[in-house]
Order: sequence, then structure tokens, then C-alpha cells
Amino acid sequence: MPRPGYIVCSAAGAVDLYTNFVSCHNLMEIVEIVRIRPEEGSPPPASRPVVMRAIAMWIQEAEDAPEQSFEGQLVAFFPGLAEEVILADFEPFSFKGPVHRLIVTDLTISNFFGPGILRLECRIRRAGEATWLAQQGYSLFLKEQFPEPPASPSPQQPAGTLALPPGN
Repeated sequence: MPRPGYIVCSAAGAVDLYTNFVSCHNLMEIVEIVRIRPEEGSPPPASRPVVMRAIAMWIQEAEDAPEQSFEGQLVAFFPGLAEEVILADFEPFSFKGPVHRLIVTDLTISNFFGPGILRLECRIRRAGEATWLAQQGYSLFLKEQFPEPPASPSPQQPAGTLALPPGN
């Protein structure tokens, strides 16, 4: 049974074509979210999705036959949502070396269900089987940001007029 190596999420990254080394830039730890409260009768405002790269590395064990095929899946457990959300189903793979990476280069998450801990989990199983053999997780803190209230006009400035700042 393959052993979990690591899972990491970053804003950017690359795999070197010559050395096969992985570089991750700007590791994701905190994601700032804003609660959307649409006005009655109007469509909700567009939200800016979070885009990241997810990499899960698995280590081949001695008993894993080279011809054995595995399936992988990346799921999310959102705070405020009871069921898991499947983010990626990976193509079946077999180990060509001591490690195998499952990579989602542009993981886009558009909707969040509240602040708290978002847990991403990568899991694998033997191809064609129903039971997951192993899983590994990565946690992101979803921090709620509150939008600034619209500025109210100053007492000297009637609503609907524009004024330059003092000194201009």
C-alpha cells in the first residue's frame, strides 16, 4: 500500500523538466473570503475565485507491484457544508519510480460556505476497488473579511457631489 508523502497547496509552482524537481511558490495558508449578501431582486455580485496548485506525493512501498494500477481523488471538506466536494479525479497510475505525484495545476474554488478550516484530502485506492487505502490532508484557514461600508457624505458636502481633498 503506497504511503503518503506530502500534500501542499501554493499560488504557483513548476516541475523542472530535466531534474523532475518540484518548486512551489507562495504556499497557501490563509484565504480571505467575503460574505456575499445580494440585494433583493438583483443577481449576486461576481466573486473572485481562489486559484491554487495542489500537489500530493505518494511513496511506493516494497509490496506495491510495478504493474499495480491506482486511482486518486482530491476532495474538499468545507466549513458549513456537510458533504465532501470532489475537486479532481486523477487518471489511473502505476509507480514508475519510488514516488508518484498527483498534481492539479489550476485548482479553482469559487464558492465558500463560511469561515473556518477548509480541509483538502488526497486519497488513493487500487484501480477498480471501492475502498480507499490511504489519504493525506492539507488545511487552509478561511478568514472572513468584512467589506468597508460605503462612505457617508461629510456634513459640509451634500450627497451626490464630488469634492477634492483639502489642500488641492
